[in-house]
Amino acid sequence: MLVLKYFVGVLIFCGVFLLGKSMIEHSKEWASTLALRGRHSEPSLTQRKIFVYSGRIFQLVAVIFGFIDAVSVLVLVF
Repeated sequence: MLVLKYFVGVLIFCGVFLLGKSMIEHSKEWASTLALRGRHSEPSLTQRKIFVYSGRIFQLVAVIFGFIDAVSVLVLVF
C-alpha cells in the first residue's frame, strides 16, 4: 500500500512537470490574452516572463520531489 502511495506521488509530480512545460510553451498566448483584457493591446515582456519563470519553477520542483518519490518507490520495492 505504501508503494502505491509513492507511485501516485510520482504520477502527480509528472503532471506538475507537464503543467510547467505547458506554461512555458503557451506563455506568449496567455500574456496576450491578459493584455487584451487590460488596457494594453500588446503583451508586455514582464507578463510573459512571469509565465516562463513560473513554469520553470514548477518543473524544478516536480523534478526534485519526483526524483525523491521515485527513489522511495525503488527502495520500498527492492
